[in-house]
Amino acid sequence: MNKMNKRIAAAAVAAVIAAAAGAVPASGYAVSQPLAASAICPSGYEEWGDWQYNVLSDGTIELSKYIGEDTAVVVPDKDAEGRIITKIGNSAFRNKTSIVSLTLPDTLTTIGDSAFYNCNSLTEIIIPDSVTDIGKYAFESCTSLENITIGKSVKNIGSYAFYECKALTKVVIPDSVTKVSTSMFQ
Repeated sequence: MNKMNKRIAAAAVAAVIAAAAGAVPASGYAVSQPLAASAICPSGYEEWGDWQYNVLSDGTIELSKYIGEDTAVVVPDKDAEGRIITKIGNSAFRNKTSIVSLTLPDTLTTIGDSAFYNCNSLTEIIIPDSVTDIGKYAFESCTSLENITIGKSVKNIGSYAFYECKALTKVVIPDSVTKVSTSMFQ
């Protein structure tokens, strides 16, 4: 389903829900405002460009899924409405095997569990200084990953975060890391 069809479907669903709740007259539903830059996806996430995302309780954004096909991905620091992106959600890039390079913004604070699982063409990752937590299995099975630079603010690295990263030749772990869980590099 293309993006325009998703937006139309989202508007239709909203109209049906509003009509069922008695919020609009039975005679019809008219859209008086243009559709927003985002749409609600079948998964419940909002969608913008190559991203599905959630708005967190503090008003920042969690990127829930990358739906693009680029080999060089630059994660934005803000969404279309100017809200800051602070989290890469669990499994957001899972099995995106074509990604070779990835640039993360300095607004991130959290990399979720299995966020980059099996991104097996990724060769290097620089985790920004703003990140404090790296989830379990975050980079598991990134079999081409050779270099990892972990930012100065990271405190926690989850279990198996770099499991099966067999090409690793260089890992820089800062003094800020206070918790390294089991089997981080098996």
